[in-house]
Amino acid sequence: MNLAVHSRRGELTNVKLADLLAPFSPPETVFVERLRYWTLAKPDEVSFRFLPTGDEDVRQYTFSQLDQRARAIAAHLIAEGHRGQRALLMFPPGLEFVEALFGCFYAGMIAVPAYPPRRNRNMGRINAISEDAEAAVALTITDVIERSDGMLDDAPSLKQINWIASEKIPTELCSDWVKPKVNATDTAIMQYTSGSTGSPKGVMLTHF
Repeated sequence: MNLAVHSRRGELTNVKLADLLAPFSPPETVFVERLRYWTLAKPDEVSFRFLPTGDEDVRQYTFSQLDQRARAIAAHLIAEGHRGQRALLMFPPGLEFVEALFGCFYAGMIAVPAYPPRRNRNMGRINAISEDAEAAVALTITDVIERSDGMLDDAPSLKQINWIASEKIPTELCSDWVKPKVNATDTAIMQYTSGSTGSPKGVMLTHF
């Protein structure tokens, strides 16, 4: 696989991805296999970094930490009977979204990112996404669950699905994870349009 990159002089050149990653050779396959590869190859390397208020306030996950959180979330989702189903991901900006996204991949589920409910946001749109995606569970954080409680009467689809606060899932559950069978052509994410008019339309993205 080649990548088009800009040189220091601003010239566009093609670079082989394998050359950039050498001596490592991550698999060109599903997200589970890719994260598991880097967890074994570079467990203490930073995988994701989040700066909520600037360089002085940094949150980050190493590959090993992200893998553990993803396995724990996946184990919980599977124990709840959600393997292979679709999950709404309603998170504010932060690493909680990243761990939940990979948690879905690790559970063999389809992730459906959506904005968390807000009092000045039309609940009907999020409810429509939930209905269209046939979501079985909503992954988010405790604060969003508490804020949404009084708004669900106008969102029957959201009200009937299982809401889970991902940060309350203990990391120790990671040892209960069983690797799912996922193919590269399986749907990984259903991404809905961000427009405010008409019915939400989802685009299916595969693992590869």
